[in-house]
Order: sequence, then C-alpha cells, then structure tokens
Amino acid sequence: INIDGDGTWSNNTITFKRDGYDQMGLYHSTTGLAIRNFTQGSDALTVHTDGKVGIGTGTPSTTLHTVDADYNNLRLTAGTDKQSAIILDNDGTGFSISHDLYNAGTHNFGIYDRENSRVNLLIDNAGKVGIGTGTPTAVLHVGGNVTIANDINTWSNSIAFTAASNDMALKISPARGSRTKGITFGAFGSADGTGVQCYDTSDDSSNPWLINPYGGNVGIGQTT
Repeated sequence: INIDGDGTWSNNTITFKRDGYDQMGLYHSTTGLAIRNFTQGSDALTVHTDGKVGIGTGTPSTTLHTVDADYNNLRLTAGTDKQSAIILDNDGTGFSISHDLYNAGTHNFGIYDRENSRVNLLIDNAGKVGIGTGTPTAVLHVGGNVTIANDINTWSNSIAFTAASNDMALKISPARGSRTKGITFGAFGSADGTGVQCYDTSDDSSNPWLINPYGGNVGIGQTT
C-alpha cells in the first residue's frame, strides 16, 4: 500500500472507525510515523525517523519520552512470584532495579550490580534495609565497612555491632591522615572477652590510654 501525502494527518491517514466515527488513525507525519487519537484530538504515539518514540507527545526528546497531563507512571507486571526489573547497562553489564529480586514471591525491592553479581541495596517486605547484603536481619543491615562523616544520634534503644568472626569492635579514629591515634571498643578473641584498646590506625599497634588528659574526675561504679 503506497500512501502519499503532505505530512499532515488529514491527507495521508489510514483511519479506523467505530459506529461510523473516526477513532484512531495511522499516518506518516513530516517527522515520522504517528498514531492519532481522533477522540482526544492528538497523537497517541509517535515514532520519529531518528528512532525516538513519544507516547502522549509528538516531539520526543529521548529514546522513549512519555507525557501525560495527569499522573504519569511506568508499570511493569511480571508473572506470579517473578521478577520485574529495569536493566541499565552500556556494555552488557551495569545495574538492574528490581521488584521480587529472587523470583520467589518475597516482594522485595533491590538494586543489583550485574557486573560484580552482588546485591547493593535490598528493601524486604518487612521494611528491613540491606546495604551490601541481600538478606537484611535488622531495620538497617550493612554488610561491610561504614564511614560516618558526621554525628550518630540515638533517642532510644541502642546501636549493635555483630560479626561472624571472633573479634568484633567499634573503632573510632580521626579522618585526618596526620592523626593516627584511635580507640577500639569491642569483644576480642575466642573467649569473647570485652575490652577497650587504644591503638595506632597506621599499623594497629597498641598505644597508651589517657583518661581525661585535660582534667576532670573519673567515676567507677558511681553515678556522679
């Protein structure tokens, strides 16, 4: 079928009717192929000659450009207990943003590193957040080292640190490379002893521990 026109929908359109009225039309515009919604009086879908696709717009500015005067949502629906994902890559690897990451009906949300085959972020359906782990066991579960540049503030409960190894510690050290002295609180050794150790962050060697070097009383078993 060869349809030749002036690039306007009124002169070169394949029209689909219902009950005698124009409903949808397929035509070749001056910039590409378009599907026109006669009921709305606008183009519902446009495929430009440069490969850009517009939904709700006749002037797509990206590979896929959607426009809606009301809410504008993108919905991906997979089969029961199956993953739905948006895959981002430029060389066959990249990242994926997924719902139901494990295809197991767990209804989680995850960001998966396809290049290194690991879960970078996962939020399960109980609200637990895992960073560096795909199986969070607490409200916030970090599988790796954490660097905090500012303050940690708590109003109730506590902050707990756990590890599979015998030694587990909270280390506090300065960020500046010229200052290498730090202090460690934690459990040390297979006997699960608890202790406080001062150390040098440059080589983890021991250092003297000064209590209130600038003055002040020290209470042991006292509240004041």
